[in-house]
Amino acid sequence: MKKIIFIILYGLVIYGCIPVKTKFSDEDLVWMPYQAGDTLIFASSDNEMDTSYIIERKLWYSASPTFELFKYNPHHGDIIYYNKNIFNLPKQESLIAIYKAVPKAKCSKYISYYNSTFSIMIQCAF
Repeated sequence: MKKIIFIILYGLVIYGCIPVKTKFSDEDLVWMPYQAGDTLIFASSDNEMDTSYIIERKLWYSASPTFELFKYNPHHGDIIYYNKNIFNLPKQESLIAIYKAVPKAKCSKYISYYNSTFSIMIQCAF
């Protein structure tokens, strides 16, 4: 009987330590419209042109779970671009980044261009 209780408790502990992966909804992924190989061309009102190239679109999970008792494994997304006109910064930057920390929360969305970041929404629900 002690062996059965030990096995059940051991199973619950092991199962309880596996973090739940968060997952982007289709609504979240609308913010990741570009694919590798896409070209973005910007023109100012003075007819100055700027071109950026999308080199990577990636979705991944964190290597380590969130601090909230290691319950969730956050989902990340990045669209990486290249622009030869970026000076004093890495040539490859994240254009769009999304992040979802917990399953039922809305994800955070960021747009960054030439190292200027604009946060679309930040909602942390624990």
